Amino acid sequence: MHGQFQPARRQLLKLSAGTMVAGLANRWWSRASEPWGGNSVLTRVYSASGSTHAVVVGDVPLAHTAQIFPPTMTEKVAVVDAAAQLDELAKRIDMVLRAADSNLDQVVRWNFYVADDTAAGDVETWLRSRYPKNDTPAVTIVTGKLANEEHKVAADCIAVSQAAVRPGEVVRMADAAILPPRDKLYVSGDAKPGDLATATTETLKSLEATLTFAKLDWSHVVHLKSFLQPIEAAGAVRDVMKSYFGDRPMPALTFVEWESAGLPIEIELIAAVPPDRGNSSGDSVEYLTPPHMKSSPVFSRAARVRCEKTIYTSGLYGASGSDAARRVREILDAVGEVAEKGGGDLKHLVKATYYVSDDVSSEQLNKIRPDYYDPTRPPAASKALVRGVGKQGQGIVVDMIAVPKAP
Repeated sequence: MHGQFQPARRQLLKLSAGTMVAGLANRWWSRASEPWGGNSVLTRVYSASGSTHAVVVGDVPLAHTAQIFPPTMTEKVAVVDAAAQLDELAKRIDMVLRAADSNLDQVVRWNFYVADDTAAGDVETWLRSRYPKNDTPAVTIVTGKLANEEHKVAADCIAVSQAAVRPGEVVRMADAAILPPRDKLYVSGDAKPGDLATATTETLKSLEATLTFAKLDWSHVVHLKSFLQPIEAAGAVRDVMKSYFGDRPMPALTFVEWESAGLPIEIELIAAVPPDRGNSSGDSVEYLTPPHMKSSPVFSRAARVRCEKTIYTSGLYGASGSDAARRVREILDAVGEVAEKGGGDLKHLVKATYYVSDDVSSEQLNKIRPDYYDPTRPPAASKALVRGVGKQGQGIVVDMIAVPKAP
């Protein structure tokens, strides 16, 4: 195994932009580098409005939390409104991050799951208060039911960890796992038919076959995100997973409500890759199709990365008032512009999550994606039909992970 990660190599860069509209690329400027974390460099690039639309992070350990919830009535410290729940939620997540040698100031990406549009607005207000200098991490907000109706908001996040972690070795603690530097694997959402328990088990088996193909096992997996219906069954799904894993390590878990016409659950994963089993293609990312699956021109089954930087976008929207086709094109144009600012392009997209709240947006995404993606190099992806995408008047939000062109 390679030696421990050296803190002096850490580098964190931020890319920020305003609401995504035509001509975005002409409205960026940089700001001088600033010290970060005592041993890193933070460079920010802002648009006129200053809201964050991407974070570019160096080859550092990244703590991935499980989905965290605020207290409930059964804990006798419950709070009712979303704004108060956010404060309690932040305290809990900060405790989880501190156990992983991180904290809220080192968050790279937030994923918020809210019960309604009012809670989405409360999240935006909280972010402005928590990060007052327009220094917010990348943020995605999705609206839908949560497993416990007392909850108005839940979240998971990714944050830079100061822990000494060897490449390929996952470090775990309660409600979090640390993705080590260097090689990583992103696997698209996988789904199998059956009742919820059967579908969960069969999907985990299929994901395990993908891991085996990549010469990995569950000990390398950092995070599982499950899109399921009904969301009230998240506890039952967790129990199925516990039974499936047995004595094997349980990854950090997130559950998102989706509205599927036929399949009850879809599961995606992120895994660490030991260097001797990593991407040796000479490019920063290689796209994989396991033998038990068919390839697709619009998404890859898995993407294996070896790169010194990773680009995390916020949830990107099209301009308000535009039709669905125009919104999709604006979003994918913005993805390309943000990737370029981070040293990448549309041929180096790693993982896409498409949240759509109406059939028209879903259909337009399917129709338009081939215009943007190289059919031999599309990102790994998951698409979920959800109740809302965190902003009124919008039918789709997209967040993306990308890498620079140079490995």
